[in-house]
Amino acid sequence: MAIDLKTHEAKLLAAWNDVMNEKSSTDWALFGYDGHSNTLKVVSTGDSGLVELSEDLNSNKIMYGFCRLLDPKTELPKYVLINWVSGTGGYSDLHNGIYQLICPPGCSGDLDTPPACERANPMDLHL
Repeated sequence: MAIDLKTHEAKLLAAWNDVMNEKSSTDWALFGYDGHSNTLKVVSTGDSGLVELSEDLNSNKIMYGFCRLLDPKTELPKYVLINWVSGTGGYSDLHNGIYQLICPPGCSGDLDTPPACERANPMDLHL
């Protein structure tokens, strides 16, 4: 069973590219599954950083946050991918296995991949 990125492809790419665009006020996007399917969709987007993003996290779902932060030392944008797994939310072992395939340990640090952090509590999201 593979993750479905095609059904909502245009919206997924638009949200991702909006965060990547430094001229856009959108600085984060939250992605999740459509019900208990393998179809990834845009859950929400915003322009007020990690605090606002953390308010949209659901403790019973597998979600992926993508955020643009400003490095205070260099004033350059930095991009962070947040892998959110909190509780089981009724997801099967198969869904959790798919999550592990998408975000294996050590997946962050690639040149084409933003740093990733796994969190299970909104209070863990801070700078």
